[in-house]
Amino acid sequence: MWDWPITGDTAGYVRAKSLPNIGKWTELSSADISTFCGEINRLNPEYTTPTKPKTPWLTSLSIKKGMQKSIRKIWTIIYLDLSHSTS
Repeated sequence: MWDWPITGDTAGYVRAKSLPNIGKWTELSSADISTFCGEINRLNPEYTTPTKPKTPWLTSLSIKKGMQKSIRKIWTIIYLDLSHSTS
């Protein structure tokens, strides 16, 4: 569990402890963290500007009749199973 207060006596410290509501907080300053982390480098990610497709993406909303029957059977089995388990 950790806490990073921005006001009060512990502002600027990272506070950590193993379990909630058990034990005392360990307060770590940025100097403390740098001693066990070494040099901290901030990432500088590279990215590109998103492009727009020249043609729209087309997707079919229809399902083959065989699939519709299979899906209907599965839902019927699930419904019957649930109705028997609650009664």
